[in-house]
Amino acid sequence: MEMTSSALKEALHSEGINLVGIADATTILLASPPRPATDLMPAARSVVVMAVAHSLGAVCAPDIRMWTRNKIQTSRLLDQAAERLARELEKEGFLSYPVSADKPVEIHKADRPWGSSARPRRLSQWPAFLAMLLRHSRRRDILVESGQIFITDVDFCMECMKACPVGERWERIRPGGPGESGA
Repeated sequence: MEMTSSALKEALHSEGINLVGIADATTILLASPPRPATDLMPAARSVVVMAVAHSLGAVCAPDIRMWTRNKIQTSRLLDQAAERLARELEKEGFLSYPVSADKPVEIHKADRPWGSSARPRRLSQWPAFLAMLLRHSRRRDILVESGQIFITDVDFCMECMKACPVGERWERIRPGGPGESGA
């Protein structure tokens, strides 16, 4: 593959990737605390960002297991494309570091009552953790949700997908939207 941005984007689109962007590694910022992507990989010159749409039906389904399967499949597609791209780039002499689609380099939850760890580490933190699980269990299947914590480290999360403005083009088929037929 010729290593131009248009050739790279075309190759990823042909693999089923919906959106592809390329940014300068010194200006694109990682999350908290904000810093350039070169803090993760000092030799990086560019960052390739990819996205694949989840099935709107799965995201809006009342059973989280439907969304979970779709999430696993889209994450797998992104991971496979990232691995192939990294290998191709390295064959061409560009050091590459593919980041997992569903395992963020870092993530910090604002509403976590027990600190910054993924799960409580001290006995005193368990009551707040269990209260959070109970709050969420009223809306979802607690066993599936609990499994998601251990599978993806990102728990009880899909509201951003439901609200994502990229999905506005599906407004007529979105549940509660003008085209909802109840089917």
